Amino acid sequence: MTCQEISLDHATGCRLRSSAVPKKNQYKSADELLRKQGPLDRTVLHRLAEDAEFDQIPPEILTPELLTHADPEGLTPLHSAAAHGSLWQLKRFLTGELLVWSKGRSAKCLTPIQIAAKEEHLDQIPPDLLTPELMMSSSQVEPRTVAEILVEQHLQHLRKVLPAFKPAVRAIFAAVLTD
Repeated sequence: MTCQEISLDHATGCRLRSSAVPKKNQYKSADELLRKQGPLDRTVLHRLAEDAEFDQIPPEILTPELLTHADPEGLTPLHSAAAHGSLWQLKRFLTGELLVWSKGRSAKCLTPIQIAAKEEHLDQIPPDLLTPELMMSSSQVEPRTVAEILVEQHLQHLRKVLPAFKPAVRAIFAAVLTD
């Protein structure tokens, strides 16, 4: 079964096969999207963000205000989209202000841009939004800037791959030194 053949029934939280996949634009009002469900009191909108299913929401009711609606932990659908790699579906809403938004900056609440950086989803943010100010933003929870998070990730990656190149580098230095 492929990923396209599975979807989530947001009323019950159960996975569905393709024959039962909800239709595009099935939600008709903001109230439906803000209905809480499940043991964590997550809204339908949070679940749609996690599953990259924003196409089930008519464009006229999906607003920046809905994207910043916080759950009890202070996380918004924008945070969920950043964590689960579905920011690409929200490009028309993304602004520098929304990417650093964090209601109350609760103990568990990084900014959406920090989450996207940590989860390696910055490629989903339009390049014109990745300004120096945004890259240097931080939060009370995570004092490292977005740029520092990225540098640390790249250094960790280099530490993993450099040992494989060690013999080749030694051979190059040996060849240079013998000439």
